[in-house]
Amino acid sequence: MENINSYLSFKIGDEFYAANVSYINSIIEYKHITKVPDMPDFFLGVVEIRGEALPVVDSRLKLGLSNSTITPKSSIIVTDVSIENMKYSVGILVDEVSAVLEINELDIKEPPGIGSITQANFIIGMYHNSNKFIMLLDLDKVLASEGKLYFKTPI
Repeated sequence: MENINSYLSFKIGDEFYAANVSYINSIIEYKHITKVPDMPDFFLGVVEIRGEALPVVDSRLKLGLSNSTITPKSSIIVTDVSIENMKYSVGILVDEVSAVLEINELDIKEPPGIGSITQANFIIGMYHNSNKFIMLLDLDKVLASEGKLYFKTPI
């Protein structure tokens, strides 16, 4: 029996990533981010969405890459993540949203056995599509390392 799941794919730097759509609340165009003083580099600040302040994380910095450069394709993926059994809404700045992919669980490969322990922890698999690999992310784990310190209002 086939087990097919939907994943939202997006580009960060030169690479493609994807997250299960169960994490995704919405996608918004890049808009002005209000800086919050004395926060780590990866925490960009907050944006207003539906009357609330949504914390926004720079995916590039969170994944150990260089700062994001804002382009017309830059988007904020509004996610609902669980950190220490509490649900939070968090925006993730990405370079480009690509597509929704329907992926058969049997087509997901194990992540490579290289890199840091942190990377191995949040990359849950690799999917090969159109001559490129797409890294499948566990967004709870991507954001959990320092999340409880900065996302104070659970949903």
